[in-house]
Amino acid sequence: MSKGNGRNGSRPVVLPGRPVNDGFRQAHAHHQAGRFAEAEPLYRSVLARDRFNDEALHLLGVLLYQTGRAAEGEGLVRQAIERRKRVAPYHDHLGVILRTLGRPAEAAEAQARALALEPNNPTIQSNLGATLIDLGRPGEALPLLERATSAQAGFANAWNNLGLARQRLGRLTGAVAAYTRAIELEPTSAVYLCNLGSAQQELGLSEEAQATYRRGLALDTRSADLWNNLGHLLVDEAPEDAKRALDQAVRLRPDYADAWHNQGHLAAKQRRDEDARKAYERALELAPTHFRALSDLASLVQRRGELDRAATLVWRALQVRPESIDTLAHFIGLFPYADAGVMSEVATLERLLTRALTDGSIPGSAMFATAEYLLRAHPAWSGLPRTVDAPTDGAAVEAVAEDALLLALLRAAVGAEVGFEVRLRWLRRALLEARDTPALQSLAAAIATNVFTAEYVLDEMPSDTARIDALGERIGSTSTPVEAFDVLLWACWRPLLEHPAVDALHAAFSAHPHVGPLLRRTVDAPNEEVALAASMPTLAPIERETSIAVRAQYEANPYPRWTDVLRVEPRGWDASFRLRWPSLATTPMLPARRVLVAGGGTGQEPIRLAVMHPELEVHVIDLSRKSLAYAARQAKRYGVEGRVHFAQADLLDLEQLGDRLGDFDRVYSSGVLHHLADPMEGLRAVVSRLKSGGVAQLALYSRVARASINEGRAAAQQLGLGTGLSDVRALRRFVVEHADRDAFRKILGFRDFYSASECRDLLLHVQEHQFDLAEVAGMLQAVGLKFLTFTFEDPRVELRFRSEFGESRQSDLDAWNAYEAKYPDTFKAMYQLLALKVDPLSPSV
Repeated sequence: MSKGNGRNGSRPVVLPGRPVNDGFRQAHAHHQAGRFAEAEPLYRSVLARDRFNDEALHLLGVLLYQTGRAAEGEGLVRQAIERRKRVAPYHDHLGVILRTLGRPAEAAEAQARALALEPNNPTIQSNLGATLIDLGRPGEALPLLERATSAQAGFANAWNNLGLARQRLGRLTGAVAAYTRAIELEPTSAVYLCNLGSAQQELGLSEEAQATYRRGLALDTRSADLWNNLGHLLVDEAPEDAKRALDQAVRLRPDYADAWHNQGHLAAKQRRDEDARKAYERALELAPTHFRALSDLASLVQRRGELDRAATLVWRALQVRPESIDTLAHFIGLFPYADAGVMSEVATLERLLTRALTDGSIPGSAMFATAEYLLRAHPAWSGLPRTVDAPTDGAAVEAVAEDALLLALLRAAVGAEVGFEVRLRWLRRALLEARDTPALQSLAAAIATNVFTAEYVLDEMPSDTARIDALGERIGSTSTPVEAFDVLLWACWRPLLEHPAVDALHAAFSAHPHVGPLLRRTVDAPNEEVALAASMPTLAPIERETSIAVRAQYEANPYPRWTDVLRVEPRGWDASFRLRWPSLATTPMLPARRVLVAGGGTGQEPIRLAVMHPELEVHVIDLSRKSLAYAARQAKRYGVEGRVHFAQADLLDLEQLGDRLGDFDRVYSSGVLHHLADPMEGLRAVVSRLKSGGVAQLALYSRVARASINEGRAAAQQLGLGTGLSDVRALRRFVVEHADRDAFRKILGFRDFYSASECRDLLLHVQEHQFDLAEVAGMLQAVGLKFLTFTFEDPRVELRFRSEFGESRQSDLDAWNAYEAKYPDTFKAMYQLLALKVDPLSPSV
């Protein structure tokens, strides 16, 4: 949703020069006064008589730039520089011209040379700052512009450029102050007013921004930037006025890519998809690297089922802004549809994935499938043995230890694929016989982190147990020095927190580059959770028999043991909903402010909500204090502890807790109700805290989709398994050994199968109910909820549904029931639905 690029200033300053003759003096006077047509022939006359007049050559080059002949002007200024290399303004003005020619990197080099010659020149500081902003380096521009405005307080253009730098850095209040100062100095500058309005708009000051834009238009009715920004501002509140403003922008400047993009954005919001497509494509014809046009056209064609084209467009957008987490996350979702052209640039994709896995900006679970696919093309990884007990190969282990993508993936994600898990188990065993090297320490630390995250679900061979026990004794010995590599190896098999010598190990290795981070992750964090659990408030005691049994399961293994949430650009909940489901954009609902997550577990959902939607105040209840403590620690890590509030409670007590909790605009209860003795009682309790016009997001097990899971649960009963770690391992062995059975092969496709608590939840839960859509419809109706839509990770589901039933039936559960009958695996990730609470006394909210 571009507002039009802010305009910065690199105005060539016409130097006083040395009027060596009357012709030069007259040319210079005309130039200073803006009478370019009179100045040009006089400069040329001077040069005809004296071709070595460098100042006339330079100023003629500047004049040509100012009259739209930048390429010609570049040549003349370069000639002047060849003759007089140490004149700073020559280099500065060359930079100004190069920026106009779309060569900002060269421009920055020229202006840096100018600054080296005159380091305290405010004009050069301002112009170089403007170029650095163009290059996406506002942090480097900021000190230059601060120096320029400090040295020359009346330099309006430097204040404008300072505003741009601050705005690019997200310092919007400071940007407004800088733009305001520029306008005080030059009140008739429509450019400065346009930039001020843009910053006000980003701050959410819509009325002030609109007034600023209109003030600018009163000065310059032919400013395409002002019309474009005004149109963008009015898209939601006055779409017809927005269209008129955007139409005027493209009339004034037919090659204005931003305005064409905003026309597309308006058309998309009005469901004029074909008009939107044409406008986006026009923007891209004019500016092939227009980031928002690429992204928004991708979303549009994806909604229309053109997944391969969407993948290509998102990939192009990612080349423009490789730092964009939103874009990388979007591309990962479309990766299965990427064409050969994208796959030819696989090295770039691997770098982006490795970066995101390392910095935790995208959950590793979301990236695992893509990263694992790419790893299959790595000879060192794909060449590892396919059986756990294959002979050790030291060279193979050392080769894998150099794989940056693999190491990042091991640290960030559970290995949710059988072949991956087998290779990982082989590597873990092979390390027991490997020599100690820095690379193998890094690999061992990565494997230990992975095993901890999966809660030691990996099976071990009986022949290894004695070796691990002996290793544990060795690192606990006080008679011989303890080696860091031995500590890392032991942590690949057993929890460091449970080692008797953990305190001594912590004291000895807390500063070690590999053992230290592992201790913080696997020892310090759980200890912090113990303290948080002790201080967790309880709203009501847990007294019901089933609730006590379920609590015990999650106290033993808080679920899920997640590490990262998606850190995309924050956005409002309501705007996200309308963007995600355009057909529901006019559905009346309360604005989202107060949110209840009933059964929040370890906090993945509530913390995601708080990080992504900063307007939300989120309240979380759960049976398990240990789970809530995990969530509270993560809330501190993400800096949202002030907006996410945790308490122990049974959601069945929600009606009685109304005075203490209040009512909510949104309620979430995902994967919780079907673990209650009476799910309907739980649903009534949850909805009792939802205001009329509020939205509930619920997730329930589908009986049809869980047919394979039921076979796994039946196998567990036949084997007489409980819920301990050894039982989870035994059941997993049984499923893998009988993977020729269709149901078990499907179970291997569930991500939950690959960690202890999630596998326990999947196949060994102490309490589970399942439903069909007719039952779900009855439940929703009984509590006054109107079904809105389902959410899916796989975009093909909605595309296929719309092709068979039409978009108008998106909120029709009968249609979805028929769809599930035809495609039984549709809801294997549960019925994840959104529903609106309807006031029975009013037809609308």
